[in-house]
Amino acid sequence: MAVKKTKRGRGQGRKGVAVIIPSSRELDEYAEKIRALGRRSFDNIVEIGRCLVHCRKQFKAQRVWLAWVKAEFGFSRQHADNLINCYKHRGKLLKFSTLGAPISALYLLARASPQVHAAVAERLEAGERPTVGLVRVQIATTEREYKTVRYVSSPEPSEPAREKVERPALDLNSKAIQARGFAQQFLEFVSNVRHCGMSVEEILAELPLVERSQVIEAARQVEDFLRRLARAKATEPRLAIEDNSETRH
Repeated sequence: MAVKKTKRGRGQGRKGVAVIIPSSRELDEYAEKIRALGRRSFDNIVEIGRCLVHCRKQFKAQRVWLAWVKAEFGFSRQHADNLINCYKHRGKLLKFSTLGAPISALYLLARASPQVHAAVAERLEAGERPTVGLVRVQIATTEREYKTVRYVSSPEPSEPAREKVERPALDLNSKAIQARGFAQQFLEFVSNVRHCGMSVEEILAELPLVERSQVIEAARQVEDFLRRLARAKATEPRLAIEDNSETRH
């Protein structure tokens, strides 16, 4: 198999570091097909996304895949993701394409929530002109309404009781059992993500913006917890040695 060397461009890593791109007859044929299709219609966009999904499976590293897309077509990562999302959500986007929505609007709708789809479809069927601006405004409006509904529906915090309430003693055994169960569920979740055939970016792209932020924040909290747990574990032998030295004296 022949290889191509390219320099990692802006936004793909350190400047001037070469990336070796594997080359094969199959990849070259798909590249020619993608260039011949162009982005002239919705059907072409869907077919390009299908080709990109197939080609991406040939690369083991994400950075090599991005370098190949950049070298062959000049696509950025976001643009390649837009094309792939249009292929994955082609069933939902066909209606908007039929109503005359431009390609750039379809890129936005591919990442939008079902609430946005319903609102945009209603406006287009009412006779509004399908534009990118209309979709952007509707996405912002829907997200703002969603946040407002969540804020209004959240229960008000109860007033603190005047009488002093005694807290039950901390049951370390039950907490350890809960932590063990959480760790098992977390490992099963990680295993399912690894075997689902989708990258983390693709999974997050399927979620609405608010839920995507919640998942990212939860992942950060888990990472912080595991880091603190590792630091605490590393100090245990040191404490044991100090205790032994004190007992000898």
